[in-house]
Amino acid sequence: MKAAYDIQPHFDYNMGYLGEAKTKGKLENLLYKNIGDILASYKDEIPPPPAPEVMDETFVLFDIFFDFDKDNIREDAKPVLLENAKLLNEEPELTIVIHGYADVRGTEEYNIDLAMRRAMATKRFLIDFGGIDHRRIISLAKGETEKFAPGITEEEYELNRRSHIIPVKPKAPVIYPE
Repeated sequence: MKAAYDIQPHFDYNMGYLGEAKTKGKLENLLYKNIGDILASYKDEIPPPPAPEVMDETFVLFDIFFDFDKDNIREDAKPVLLENAKLLNEEPELTIVIHGYADVRGTEEYNIDLAMRRAMATKRFLIDFGGIDHRRIISLAKGETEKFAPGITEEEYELNRRSHIIPVKPKAPVIYPE
């Protein structure tokens, strides 16, 4: 079967890199099954997504911290998240990005997974207890890729086990790479 098609990768902050295969007929269904493989071949050609436009420093949301190898919300973090939710409810057009982090102990794959679970736990708390619409929250895993505190002391490890909450400008456009 011969057909012309065009793969168009783009970035979605909720889902990561996505792609569309534009064809007519049955080939589209076949391509849909293999779209991940096709997009993987573009891996080195696709530029990284642009960072969302961050609010000015006058609007501050507070980070929360996690225990070693845990993704549950600690008791000391609950009032912090409720305060964040209060601020977010006062700005209903505001979107936030939650970056989950882990310290360097563990494999890179494990730390990415743990960081994502932390970001998702933070998101669930803000939705369930803070009343924030899920469409206003984007969760991303940073793992151990970026550190808040360098070094290997327990205090520095704790600073790296966090959910970092970033407010982005209301209705900021999401720009997809060409």
